[in-house]
Amino acid sequence: MDLASTSALLRLLSDPTRVRLLALLEREELTVAELSEVLRLAQPRVSTHLAKLKEADLVRDRRAGVSAYYRFNSELDAKSSAFLHALRETIDDALLKNDAQRLPTVLAERARRRLGRHRRRRHGAALFARAHLGSPGARTCRPDRQRRRAR
Repeated sequence: MDLASTSALLRLLSDPTRVRLLALLEREELTVAELSEVLRLAQPRVSTHLAKLKEADLVRDRRAGVSAYYRFNSELDAKSSAFLHALRETIDDALLKNDAQRLPTVLAERARRRLGRHRRRRHGAALFARAHLGSPGARTCRPDRQRRRAR
């Protein structure tokens, strides 16, 4: 790393929020909403810092539906990687520890949401099959009931 690159990296990491983001993203791939919840910061602020980290190629993202998942770029050049490793090993801060303690709660909530979506999809598919494929217990569409409901 030349002097300009090192200076740019140091400027980028001079903000504690970006260091906190990197520490979390090294552990887990997270969305802006999840990061916001762990860090207890507003989503626009988190997004702004993520954009700077992404521009510096320290963070990568992937789209999954309407969500964007961010993760630490594990394919950094050797010198940048060594620098960040040294930084990570020397920092001992209560904010980073508190973030790490809140992370499992956010991940558990993500797992609950996924399970709920899976159950709704499965339940919805079963209702569709009964209604449209004529399986036992199928709901029939009766015009007289529809008229009564409309009134």
